[in-house]
Amino acid sequence: MTVYRHFATKEDLVPVDQNGPLVAERITATPAGQPLARRIGSALIDSARTLTAGNDRFRPSKPRLRPAPAWPPCTRH
Repeated sequence: MTVYRHFATKEDLVPVDQNGPLVAERITATPAGQPLARRIGSALIDSARTLTAGNDRFRPSKPRLRPAPAWPPCTRH
């Protein structure tokens, strides 16, 4: 099995940042007086909300946790 079974070309292996311009736009739209970390964080959250709006795949649903298996009783004393 080779990597090309999943990717047609080498270029397909490299992720392309298609959302960078949106995030940069959101950062420049925030007030310059805010700390940079807050500006970047707000821009990332706002961009994620914009990109996932209307897509139910990204909405949290019921927790997918399985119940813990029951342990057998201890027989050692």
